Amino acid sequence: MEDNPITYDIDDRGPVVRYLSPSRKFSNLRDELNNDARLINQKYGKVYLAFSSGVDSQVILRCFLDTNSDFEAFFIHSKGYNDKELKKVYESEQFYGIKIKILELELAKYQDLWIQKRIEDNLPTCVHYPFEWASEILPEPWPIVMSGANEPCVVGNKVQGVYIAHNINESLLLRFQLLGKKRKVLDFPFSAESLSAYYCDEILKTYEYVCPYYNRNGLYYNPVGTSYHPIRAQDRFNYYFKGLIKGQFFQSDILWPPKLSGYENFPAWTIPSWNYPTKLYVSVPYKKLVSHLESYSGITQEFRGWFLSKDSNHFKVN
Repeated sequence: MEDNPITYDIDDRGPVVRYLSPSRKFSNLRDELNNDARLINQKYGKVYLAFSSGVDSQVILRCFLDTNSDFEAFFIHSKGYNDKELKKVYESEQFYGIKIKILELELAKYQDLWIQKRIEDNLPTCVHYPFEWASEILPEPWPIVMSGANEPCVVGNKVQGVYIAHNINESLLLRFQLLGKKRKVLDFPFSAESLSAYYCDEILKTYEYVCPYYNRNGLYYNPVGTSYHPIRAQDRFNYYFKGLIKGQFFQSDILWPPKLSGYENFPAWTIPSWNYPTKLYVSVPYKKLVSHLESYSGITQEFRGWFLSKDSNHFKVN
């Protein structure tokens, strides 16, 4: 993706992830995200914001509002499948005092077409195609701003170490590549500075030290009946820390909806598999990444290899 502080590639040595270090000392996360909103408007003009109703899109919306940036937010609604999210969209309209465009999508109408496209495109899922559909019907040629690819999940523990997990065939990357054929797509966080403010936050730096505490007190396991099932590593981070990192800066300035994927109620044909090829895994050592980002060198550093066991408690998606 153009202008992206994280880039992915596959060369003769295998998959590689590259991180751009900022060339200046960065501020806190909210300040840098606000700078991103301004920078996007300065560079591209008015944009569409892909609004899911989740925390990440709440943050994007808040930043674009606070900086008086020019945008139009939209939400893809499939009746009967993401009605809970639609209710949050209406709450968000009231909370922020704006109007969000609702794009009504009849999933069944596209079932045969998208299943065939998935096979032809060699994709693991069909959930990208609603965004491609939205990109085609949105009337203006503005770029689309969305989030996710620039926030790979944090995995690992104190014993094995804390890492940022990547897969070059990961779902959000595939979505961005697909949309990029139609119009420019911009990820948020947008800059090396905002990405660094996120991953170098003191709460996240503390994460590896408290991993044993959560583990020893049974907080890494969900009670299911009379047994306990381990919580996936990316969910541990999403549940316990991601909200704290963003919450310290946004507090009551955004809505805090339940953590949902958005696909809980989607038909089975849209999501045939979430298991990505293990040969495309790259895990970036967290401490090494922080050292690079805080070097303020403005240079790119390569990371290769997977250093954790590929079990369901780390990065494999069931």
